[in-house]
Amino acid sequence: MEKSGWSTNPAPGVGDGRALVVEILITFVLVLVVTAAATDKRFPAPVAPVGFALAAEVFIGGPSDGAAVNPARGLGPMIVAGSFSGWWVSLVGPVVGGVLAAVLCDRFIRRGRPSAVEQVSMARVADSGQARSRRVL
Repeated sequence: MEKSGWSTNPAPGVGDGRALVVEILITFVLVLVVTAAATDKRFPAPVAPVGFALAAEVFIGGPSDGAAVNPARGLGPMIVAGSFSGWWVSLVGPVVGGVLAAVLCDRFIRRGRPSAVEQVSMARVADSGQARSRRVL
């Protein structure tokens, strides 16, 4: 495959299938870490794990397929460079990886329990309902 300096096409010798697997895996890891950091109270400082995950993904996925992780990040440079080989990898890989990570987080990590964000939101709604009922009485 042809490699442009501006686009995120798979590197020479890396087929579309391998690039797809890399994109799925690196997006899966990033979305899982971001989702867990944003919704789990056990993360004291969510910025560090997210930054580390993103850096690791760039080092792992960069040499093989450009580490798009985001369809816009993958397709934008391809459009500007006019090099569209492997375009579907930058579209399908991140979507599949993101959906798999979201499902894993919801079904197995949180086990269907409301996230910390949802708990705070529900508490605010309950508090506002109690405040309204007090005003009526």
